[in-house]
This record gives sequence, C-alpha cells and structure tokens, in this order.
Amino acid sequence: MFSKAQEKFSIEDRKAISRFKDALDMADRGESQKAIATLQNAVDREPKFVEAWTVMGDLFSSADKPAEASRCYRKALEANAAFFPNNYNSLAEELMKLEQYSAADSALSLFLKYKSAPNMQAKARKNLRNARFAADAIKHPVPFSPINLGPGVNSRFEEYLPAITADENKLVFTVRAPGDTNRNESYGNQLTEDFYQSTYKDNVWQKRISLGPPVNTKNNEGAENISPDGQTLLFTCCADVAGEYPEGRQGLGSCDIFFSIKNGDQWSRPRNIGKAINSKYWDSQPCISSDGSTLYFVSNRPGGKGREDIYFSKLQADGNWGAAQNMGDSINTPDSEISPF
Repeated sequence: MFSKAQEKFSIEDRKAISRFKDALDMADRGESQKAIATLQNAVDREPKFVEAWTVMGDLFSSADKPAEASRCYRKALEANAAFFPNNYNSLAEELMKLEQYSAADSALSLFLKYKSAPNMQAKARKNLRNARFAADAIKHPVPFSPINLGPGVNSRFEEYLPAITADENKLVFTVRAPGDTNRNESYGNQLTEDFYQSTYKDNVWQKRISLGPPVNTKNNEGAENISPDGQTLLFTCCADVAGEYPEGRQGLGSCDIFFSIKNGDQWSRPRNIGKAINSKYWDSQPCISSDGSTLYFVSNRPGGKGREDIYFSKLQADGNWGAAQNMGDSINTPDSEISPF
C-alpha cells in the first residue's frame, strides 16, 4: 500500500515523513508498538498525515483493536478522504467488528461514490449487504437459549464440530488438548485434535470416551461426521509439513477424507475414501445425508466457483461413491462456502 520509496505524500513535513518511514521499518521487523508510537509522533507534528493514520489503523486492526483502528481511519478520512478512499472500506470493517452497522453502511456508501478497482467495488458491495443484513437481524432477533451439554462432553479444553447419530443418542466430536485425556497419553505442550464420543443416557450426556487408535493418532484428526446409523465415521486427515500422512495412511492431496467402520465397540483402521472424492488438493469437512446416500464435502480444487466450494457424491449400487460434482451456482459463489450440513 504505502512504501518507504514513494515520492508523493499527503503532507510536506520532512521530519514527519522520516518518522513515517522509520515506523514502516519497525512494522516490518514486527515491532508494532514502537511503530505505533512513532506514527503517533508523526501525526502529532502533522495531524493531516493520511499515510501515518492509515498505517496506524492497519496496525491496530492486526492487533484486533477495532476501536483504536476505526479512530485512526476516521482521522485519515477527515484529513483527506480522496487521497486514499479505501480507508472507508477499512473503517467499515472495524465498525462491523464493533457492531456499529449503520455507521459501517454510511462508510461503505461513501466509498462506492469513488472510482476504484472492480474487486474493491465488489468487496464494498458485499460488505454493505452484510452490514444491512446484520442491522436488520438485530432488529428482529430470533429466540435462542443454548444449554450446555455438561461435564460429560465439555472440559477446560476446546470441544467443537459435533456430529450426532439419527437416534440422537451418540455424539462424536473433536477435542483439542495436549494429549489423549482418556488414555492419559501426553503430547507435551503440543495441542492436537482427537475424536471423542458420548452417549445420552438417563437424560444426561455420559462421560466422554476417546475413540482411540487406530482412528486417533498423535497428529490432528478433524472435521468429522458420523453416519445416521452410527457405524461409519468420516473425517479429514492432513499431511504434515513433509507431506507425510500419519500411521501409514495413504493420501492423495494436502488433506483427504478418510473413513472408519465400527465393528462392535472398535473402529477399523481408517482408509482413504478414494479418487472419486479426494484430489491432489484440499478436500475436507465431509457430511453424509440422513439416508446415507449422499456425501457433501468442501474442496479448493481448480474448476470451482470460488476459493472453496461444496461438492457432493452419490452412493452407487455397487457400494462405491460416484464422481464428485460441484453443487453449482445456487450454492457456491466466488468466495468460500464451507461446513456443509
């Protein structure tokens, strides 16, 4: 965006410009606090220094401080909105984090009056739709009273991505913890994702149990889904930085969908679901339909509608999954569609 080598600045004070360039060096070194302090010094000298206010706003935004970031973007716009109109976009994003949707609407509407690149215009229009939707949704709240599933399922660690059987009596979910808490196996300080299950009995979710090996490994297993009858587990497994899959699993891409079959109380060794579904790209987040005949998943393979798209595959008469098909324009967009259910 702004460069130390740029020749034309919004102000002429050489000392303020020098401090701005010093701040860019500090930011490049990861010294954000020093950079902010130096930029503040620059705007104290020149309150209409658009570039300094903008970069300060970016640094506060990266630090997840939307109130401070929005203040800086406002200062930049007050100094000279036409010098860098994209500050309206940046301001709107911070205002939406603060749930100030009407103000975000105003900022985006002002930005759209300027000529800008088509991709920036498209982003602003999308954010404007989101801001207006959020403002309307807040005016028309939907009753929502979540109930904690209790200590059988939840703990001081992270629990997420629940999948439930059709009879609503078995729950499989992901736990991110430093080791397998049931097997008392420690992975040191490394947090890994493992699968656990809980059974609903006497109106209470019972103490969770690790699925254990061969499904769980010291690597991450995630984005699981269980078939309606509770006999098939589908999940995502990814290669490590060296491109290797854990426990001898064979992968086709960076992340593949695997499955395991339940035999009694044991789960079979996971197998790759195959080339009809997996590709040499990222394939993840499987979800099987209630009748077990359709598998939905997410992929970033080429030829889609956007960055990540939802695909589906039909179960064939011979028991194999058919070739994956894109869900099409009614579902997928140029952006990301994820987490099918």
